[in-house]
Amino acid sequence: MSKHLVFLVKNPLTKDSVARVVEIVNSASGGCCKSGIHSLISYLSRALFDLAVLVMEKTAKRTSYYNLLIGAKCRNGSFEDVRHLLDEMKGMGCDPNVKSYNFLLGSLCKSGKIAEACELIEIMEHSGYQPDEITYEIIAYHACRIGRMDFATEFLDRMLLEGLRPRFAFVKGYFYSGQVHGAHRFVAEMCYKDKSSANMNYSLLASLFQKSGKFVDGYSILVEVMEKGLKPNFPVFVKLVKNLHRSGRRDIAKDLKVKVSKFAGVVSKTSGG
Repeated sequence: MSKHLVFLVKNPLTKDSVARVVEIVNSASGGCCKSGIHSLISYLSRALFDLAVLVMEKTAKRTSYYNLLIGAKCRNGSFEDVRHLLDEMKGMGCDPNVKSYNFLLGSLCKSGKIAEACELIEIMEHSGYQPDEITYEIIAYHACRIGRMDFATEFLDRMLLEGLRPRFAFVKGYFYSGQVHGAHRFVAEMCYKDKSSANMNYSLLASLFQKSGKFVDGYSILVEVMEKGLKPNFPVFVKLVKNLHRSGRRDIAKDLKVKVSKFAGVVSKTSGG
């Protein structure tokens, strides 16, 4: 949102000043108008929810605008208000989408309400909304975080059956819950279940070790990557070498550089380079 619109909203924050801003934004054409209204609702929903609702009432009731309101209520943990918004959307003929439910799903999970989150997924599916990658990632991450590996495994199997590719939730969920060995085991197992994501998962795990100051463990992961015939993520490799030097492990840094250099040479020769 432009600076002059922010100024108008802030000075003073009244219905009249907001109405004036809406008039200015509405005078724009095409995508500029929609983008401006979206930014205005997003801005107001953070602390001035009623004014955000006013903007929507004076412009249009769109799913994308409602999702901003739902996101704001979710951040405050106002679950009942979110449900009312979902019901209101349906009553206005403005159908929710998967993103609408994902906001509520994430908020329930953050509050430790995993069972309710699972019920919400059932409601989504019963209502004709097919869970997407984000839906499963939300459940998986928080299930790992609280040690409910049964839920995490169940949703991983569902993802794979539906042809969806797990991204970062499982590795991060295991790692940040202190289950480092679980994260490593998951990455190793996924090499067989979904080979296309193997490099990404190993690179993420090496990066997480690095960020937590466990540089030697990060080194071990990159060595394992090469032993499996996978090319290490170059930015992760470069950063790890620097951190190993800074931490006084120049011997391991040198060894890693030699291993990566040899691996790159073998790959180049194999590919005819």
